[in-house]
Amino acid sequence: MHIEELPPVEQEAIRWVVRMTSGEATESDRLAFRNWRARSPENEAALVMARSLWVSLDLGFANFPTGESSRQRRRAFDPLAGAARRRGWPRHFARGMVAASLLAASLLGYWTLHDWRYDDVTHFGERRQVTLSDGTHVELNSGTALTVDFVPGYRRVTLARGEAYFDVTHEADRPFVVRAGDGEVRVLGTAFSVRRDGDGAIVTVARGRVQVNDGSAPVILTPEQQVSYTERRHTTVKAVDTYDTLSWRRGRLVVQDESLAEIVRELNRYYPGRIVLTTDVAGKELLNAVIDLDYIDDWIRALAESQPVKVSQFGPITWIR
Repeated sequence: MHIEELPPVEQEAIRWVVRMTSGEATESDRLAFRNWRARSPENEAALVMARSLWVSLDLGFANFPTGESSRQRRRAFDPLAGAARRRGWPRHFARGMVAASLLAASLLGYWTLHDWRYDDVTHFGERRQVTLSDGTHVELNSGTALTVDFVPGYRRVTLARGEAYFDVTHEADRPFVVRAGDGEVRVLGTAFSVRRDGDGAIVTVARGRVQVNDGSAPVILTPEQQVSYTERRHTTVKAVDTYDTLSWRRGRLVVQDESLAEIVRELNRYYPGRIVLTTDVAGKELLNAVIDLDYIDDWIRALAESQPVKVSQFGPITWIR
């Protein structure tokens, strides 16, 4: 079965899901969407299927900042807000594979088409280094987008998605601030990483100090410390091994006693497609691994030889079941 063989209504529903979860839908789009879904029961049923696939692929809301509150964002991003929902795959698994592949491909295509909005971008599976105009070195992890705003009084970087490691050039008269979601990180002379996580971020310090502001009491981080924040709340500062935590800078993912489900979730930050785990049993198995991020497919094939799972690929999606 090929993508073109999906019923046109299902293809259209998938395109609506991608558009309405992009964070860029206009009022005109929302009106057209409401009219489309109300036009027939077939449209509504196709939309339910498309959203089920969206949830199953764990595509989430994290990569589409809109400047709205979290509650507004969830409603705006959820194409089925206020409607009865049905989880699970379509009746025929083959059709579900085709539809999921189309959804993933459409989403990745949408991101690529709109990357012009940012100053620096990496695609999935890509990592690179840039040097800002003040001499600050930035390492961009996979699937990262950021904008840079330098003026005489301050230096500001906005992390729209992904993760970046900053080695900041000190300038006493121009503070360096990284904005991510609902908070910001103010540099006090340091090297650190910021990982966008929905409305918030995870901040890890390798050298020096940073101040994390998320609307509650500011937190000061020193080397080998990490904190995360979201919804104007932050977690307790914890000690981390930055060599392992930031191993992506060396092209590696280091995991210790992690479930396969968590590993797959992390690998999807680097995979130029989507990995879908469809078995709960295998997903609970705890594993230790050092994964070369340039050869994820090789690790998945080795996984199939050592664990009771089967691996298949269809379009941009690799299925583990």
